[in-house]
Amino acid sequence: MKRLGVLGVLLVFVVLGTWALETKLCPETTTDKNVGFSFQIHSWDDLREWPAMFHKGTTWVKVDPHFVNASVCEPQERVTDKDPRGCFLLTHDTPLSERTNYNTTTDLIDLLINSPFASDPSRRLHVSLCFKVDSFNPCDNSTEANNFISLVSSL
Repeated sequence: MKRLGVLGVLLVFVVLGTWALETKLCPETTTDKNVGFSFQIHSWDDLREWPAMFHKGTTWVKVDPHFVNASVCEPQERVTDKDPRGCFLLTHDTPLSERTNYNTTTDLIDLLINSPFASDPSRRLHVSLCFKVDSFNPCDNSTEANNFISLVSSL
């Protein structure tokens, strides 16, 4: 049952990754001066770009925590906690073994805690997580699946 609940949460994160448009056809006839449109930035996994995104007023963003096992995490420069279960690298595609500087979910949490834009109480920031896995089914009760579910639960 717990596994089903976790997967339900994952599905909610994916479903919440929607694009919304809020405009009025005749803005001159409305009394609402806050009319505009909102948008979601998809797969914005390079956190170095987030300050520019915040400056432009973005409040909806989707990132891709990609589960990899501990052997893939080991050479990653940004993975500070070498967890035997694995880690989440921020990338939409399968991580390349040649690249060792992927951002991680730990980097994302640090940015959200420490960024003046993300922690501004007058702004509401929405972050959707679209979890990725390779070569296993999160419901197959394998060691990798159990490690994945355990790491998702500990975020």
